[in-house]
Amino acid sequence: MSCVEILVRAYCRRIVGRWANKTEASRTEQIVLHDVPSCGRPTAASSPSMLKRPHAIIRRDRSITNRQLARELSAS
Repeated sequence: MSCVEILVRAYCRRIVGRWANKTEASRTEQIVLHDVPSCGRPTAASSPSMLKRPHAIIRRDRSITNRQLARELSAS
């Protein structure tokens, strides 16, 4: 085993040890684990106004395609 492999294994073991300690501490409510906010697209569009717009467009024109609907809603 090379020195690099030994260092990588030691580093990985240290990181996994930290994760295990944090997970165990969260189970005993010593700390609270949470996700870090990420950038990019939102995971869900659940506001009532955002959900009503597509329904209104579809009611107005039942033959609208997905592409046209996306274009009208400014989505990709």
